Amino acid sequence: MSSNLTNRQLRRLRALHSLFCGGATPAEREATWGKLDAFLRKRGKTWNDVPQLLAESNPAPTFEDPRDAEPPGKQFSNVKPADGDSSGR
Repeated sequence: MSSNLTNRQLRRLRALHSLFCGGATPAEREATWGKLDAFLRKRGKTWNDVPQLLAESNPAPTFEDPRDAEPPGKQFSNVKPADGDSSGR
């Protein structure tokens, strides 16, 4: 489901939400609540929409393990043929 909010609006929502949840003082959190509530109402959204909007504002990370990258030209350099065991056993 797309929210029809711009990337800038989604970033603003995330910033307000972050401040609302972790503001330094109760007064700061309350002021942010008012801004966040006004932000949602202006765009026809409710507090129930916040989780989906936050998900849209932060795309899922890609988990790439740098160990999975193969160095160029050095693929399987330590592998010996199975039938040509040179260990002398």
